[in-house]
Amino acid sequence: MLEGQDVIYVARSSARRIMAVSLGVGSRLPAYCTSLGRVLIAALPEANWDDHLDPQSIKARTRHTQTSSDALKRILKETRQQGYALVDQELEIGLRSLAVPVRNHRNQVVASMNIGVQAGRVSKKQLLEDILPTLQSAASELKTQLIS
Repeated sequence: MLEGQDVIYVARSSARRIMAVSLGVGSRLPAYCTSLGRVLIAALPEANWDDHLDPQSIKARTRHTQTSSDALKRILKETRQQGYALVDQELEIGLRSLAVPVRNHRNQVVASMNIGVQAGRVSKKQLLEDILPTLQSAASELKTQLIS
């Protein structure tokens, strides 16, 4: 879920730890450099994007982190258009993640769902060709279980 500059985990399942930081329910990460956060921000009206892209909060986490407000807005537009966000080593070196929106029965984005992989083991192409359809299917299945 999105709260201010952060994305907050409300559910998490992990096969094994791939990040240096341990994440659990209630954990917070900066939305601008996470696939979860980008999907959630992209779903908002563009006029609200600046509320979640405070220049004072945007810092390079790795050499790959996008920190330009203009670049982030272009990425958000692309995310909205394609229906997913792929973040490659922007939060942490070696971490690649892919997220899709979770929609309610009114087709409103109410959450996002992602998968994180080791960049050295799973290519961007593999994520998009092999994992994206499964992630989209899981988000669609979850939609049928949401009340609001």
